[in-house]
Amino acid sequence: MYFFDRLTNTQAYKNLLADTRDKNFITAFGVQPSEKPFIAANVLGFSLYVTSDYVEAQRVLRTVGALSENTVFIPVKDDVLLYKKSNSKNSVYQRNAALYSLLHGAECAVTTVEALMQFLPVKEQFLNDCFTLKCGGHYDTAQVVKKLVRCGFRRVEGISAEGEFVLRGDILEIMMPFGKRFRVDFFDDLAESIKSVGETVSDVQSVEVYPLYDTSGFPVKKLSDVQKLVNRLKVSPDAKTRLQSILDDIALSSDEVADTVWLTPFLQSSRLADYFPCDTVVFWDEPKLLNNRVDFLYNEHNQRVANLTRAGEILPAHFASLADRNTLFQLDFPQISLQTLPYDTPFFRPQAIHNFKTGAVANYASSEDALARDIKNWRQIGYEVVIFAGSDGVRPVSDKLAQQGVYVKQAEKLTPNLADGLILPIGVEKGFVSHTNKLAVIGTRDIGRGLSRQTLHKAKKQAFLSVEKGDYVVHDIHGIGLCEGIQKITSPTGEVKDYIVVMYRHGDRLYVPVDASDMLSRYSGGENPPLSKIGGEDFAKVKNKVKSGIKEMSVNLLKLYAEREKARGFRYHIDSYLEEEFQQYFPYKATEDQLRCQQEITKDLTSDRIMDRVLVGDVGYGKTEVAMRAAFDVVSNGYQVAVLVPTTILAEQHYKTFLQRMKPFDIRVECLNRFRTAEQQKAIVKAVADGKVDIVIGTHRLLSKDVDFYRLGLLVLDEEQRFGVEHKEKIKALKTSVDVLTLSATPIPRTLHMALSGIRDISTITTPPVERMAVETFVVEENDALICDVITRELARGGQVYCVYNRVQSIDSFAHRLSQLVPQAKIIVAHGQMEENVLEDAVFAFSEGKGNVLVCTTIIENGIDIPNANTLIVCDADRLGLSQLYQLRGRVGRSNRLAYAYFMYRQDKILNDDAYKRLSSITEYSELGSGFKIAMKDLEIRGAGNILGREQHGHMMKVGYEMYARLLKEAVAELRGEKQERTFTTDLEIDIEAYAPDDYISVQSERMDFYQQLASCKAVEDVEKTRSQLQEIYGAVPRQVDNLLKIAKLKLLAHNAKVCKVSVKPGRGEITFVERDAMFNKKVFDALAESGDRVSASSSGYSIVFASTDYLQKSRLLQAIEDFLVKLQ
Repeated sequence: MYFFDRLTNTQAYKNLLADTRDKNFITAFGVQPSEKPFIAANVLGFSLYVTSDYVEAQRVLRTVGALSENTVFIPVKDDVLLYKKSNSKNSVYQRNAALYSLLHGAECAVTTVEALMQFLPVKEQFLNDCFTLKCGGHYDTAQVVKKLVRCGFRRVEGISAEGEFVLRGDILEIMMPFGKRFRVDFFDDLAESIKSVGETVSDVQSVEVYPLYDTSGFPVKKLSDVQKLVNRLKVSPDAKTRLQSILDDIALSSDEVADTVWLTPFLQSSRLADYFPCDTVVFWDEPKLLNNRVDFLYNEHNQRVANLTRAGEILPAHFASLADRNTLFQLDFPQISLQTLPYDTPFFRPQAIHNFKTGAVANYASSEDALARDIKNWRQIGYEVVIFAGSDGVRPVSDKLAQQGVYVKQAEKLTPNLADGLILPIGVEKGFVSHTNKLAVIGTRDIGRGLSRQTLHKAKKQAFLSVEKGDYVVHDIHGIGLCEGIQKITSPTGEVKDYIVVMYRHGDRLYVPVDASDMLSRYSGGENPPLSKIGGEDFAKVKNKVKSGIKEMSVNLLKLYAEREKARGFRYHIDSYLEEEFQQYFPYKATEDQLRCQQEITKDLTSDRIMDRVLVGDVGYGKTEVAMRAAFDVVSNGYQVAVLVPTTILAEQHYKTFLQRMKPFDIRVECLNRFRTAEQQKAIVKAVADGKVDIVIGTHRLLSKDVDFYRLGLLVLDEEQRFGVEHKEKIKALKTSVDVLTLSATPIPRTLHMALSGIRDISTITTPPVERMAVETFVVEENDALICDVITRELARGGQVYCVYNRVQSIDSFAHRLSQLVPQAKIIVAHGQMEENVLEDAVFAFSEGKGNVLVCTTIIENGIDIPNANTLIVCDADRLGLSQLYQLRGRVGRSNRLAYAYFMYRQDKILNDDAYKRLSSITEYSELGSGFKIAMKDLEIRGAGNILGREQHGHMMKVGYEMYARLLKEAVAELRGEKQERTFTTDLEIDIEAYAPDDYISVQSERMDFYQQLASCKAVEDVEKTRSQLQEIYGAVPRQVDNLLKIAKLKLLAHNAKVCKVSVKPGRGEITFVERDAMFNKKVFDALAESGDRVSASSSGYSIVFASTDYLQKSRLLQAIEDFLVKLQ
């Protein structure tokens, strides 16, 4: 690549690269941090780049990854000492995928020095266990299954998570990490086809399988050797009991081989360096920092081993869980120390030293003039310029430079011709100036294009919650019941069908034919709802009451919407140049969702209709940035903005954010809450009235009588549902005259969004920031040593800890116990029974860093955003609901630091199945996990309640969310005067074998999924898609399933033709229309005329009769009815 040729066309670069051929220890100083990744990406062969911490590693990775396609990141193991009953596999999968790439042609790897200290599976074993299944290859499926199990995959009946596989007859299905699902179709021993299964199904030539285990494995029969060490250990009886419980649990939870890092000291292992190819060059990024980090990690490790051994969590042998300090930097590869300043390299004596004379690039974010001027100056002295503008920056940056008389060549990739300068759509963040090369490199952040967020390739999946055995369900007519699963029933004529059995009050049971399962939906609302009485009378009364409540709410909403439509507000003018300048100060690239929401708000502001929009998105998803952009537009037009929040803490957080963001534009931001003195408040109130304050942020203090605005244009409401009734009335009065943007941190269901379309303006942000790291999650038994260890580690890295203890009566004594366990901890207690001001003061003190451990109840579920708090401990986690666990975990991981969540349960407690499943599912990162879907659905229901109010939330509980959403949609359509189609169901009386045989779909939950998918088909094309999917997954469709698909198709055709009943008996069939107009029309008459005397209109009712000896075979009769109905479409 010519660019790299130019970069290396100096003696310093040439000498550096030449020295790697015959010297092992080289120092390069005078290197700008932004230049270091360029050097690593330019080395021939494999380059390993080692940084001191994760943040720096990610910065380097973004640059190297933009320059070199085959680059991997190797994450560290989260903890090499503690035994966890259950933990997330995310880092294991990511690390093993990187190891596989190292062994199969990666060009560059980025990692932290901590990864070099840790042990990995034996390289030879890892390499031997990797295998590839190729289309057209011959394989013994029994051996493939053994290989998969050896790799750490779990054989299951139905795939629900990564690392699982299913073998059904000749079809093998594998779920690889990161949602990659493959299906291999065998014909005898021939892999006839391999498909990638996702949103779409596509053919692939091969699937590469690599191990998912964390260690090389320890034979369970050899645990007796570890037992001997435990027996000889001189510790307290409690410590020995704890050690014994760990060994017992390992033995019970493992088959023949145990895969747990707790056994690392007793295992054969390899180091990361063992995986590197022979042509590796190692780059040490600032060796002094690396050496300091290593010293800290070893000291911490030694201290932890001593403490945890005394507590019975580990053995003295665990000192060897990390590599020997003396051998850490002894690598048999050329090593280059990259340093900005000259100093002695701590861990080697250099054989060659090189001085790179590079300078930093100025920050041009706020001035294209300065960039244009510098480019002109560089060109005059013979410098060449390369600008990395990111994926969407090439055109705007080129245009602005052109306005200044500076022209640069636009290109998709680096080219040899740099004479006129080059601007590229590549996301390199920071640049440098190489004076010896006469080369200036400008990065995206240098020109204010923000940190380029990667594109989310993962398709947004619909969280389809299928009904499973044991679920509460809602039947359209009979109401809420308990699903008992699928049961086969034989008709009097000997035909077999599947029925879904639902139990109602008094033990009554309803048998729902699978072709009518569209009348069933999973109940979402609350836990353990009361069962309805079978028959439908009770449920009909409940539905009518709910519908009445919905109608009343809808009338009020529609009335308010109509009033706002009539009212005329100020039509804001958007200065595009000023707006773009403001957006360039945002340190990240806005997500597509943020930009869409911004456009929707801008459209409101530039119309003369008063805005009343709800902006929905989780904390940290970027709602505040969207709100600030709207506020900036309003202030730019000479109007004021009020930001109203429910708590003092939120007011302070918003104040700091708005202040920092608005500072470059001379916009005055003030905060009005009880943290300001009476004198300060008086001065702020006067300044607001005089128009000297542009944006004021505050609690309900903003609603006081003494607060008068000079020219209020926009009210931003954060979490409106958390205000009291009195405050809501004042807010309601304000809403009639100013534009309003309401922020909500709880997601809402998409169906609610659609149902409210036209009476409530809602914008949603569903895309999380890509740079946010996954939270490492563990389920562990609670003990003092573990709590002490977890807190000490977080405090050692300067962080803060949430410790959730949900028992108010004993929370103070628990906090006292913690203070004795961790004397250096500054503990603050917070719970909901405190006075409001006292509670706010406590949480605010924690957010300001006056405490580093917050012992609290579940009040931190929402409304608190503290980026420095990155460890969460939840005591008695088995007592909490799944959605609570998910929301609590969401409190950490809000920065670019690795976050940890420990869900603990008491040692003496035996977990029931539900509690164990709840705690296990919280460790799943995959959105495929049903736990994730259920938790998100529960949160969405809560969000729906926030939008609609407490009374409507109560209605939702009575009928379940799905039914509520349907009733709401009908009510809104009716009020808006939209023509309502008559609702009816199409009943089928077809005595024919139609079900999925057990030997075709063996897992009942999968059969249920199939039945519900089929019942939810809206068009004939959907039925055919379902048929194709069945063939792809389970193979050729048997006769019974083919009948079921035909019936589903027939039902759709009948419903579209307004047929409410289809009856099929030997030799005679009948279809009945729902009303006269449906039958007496030209299409029906034409179809009758074409059908001859075998089909005729009934003399009574609105029916068509099919009668002929030709129809003695049911298959022929069904086909005749289908053909007739097709003509009516």
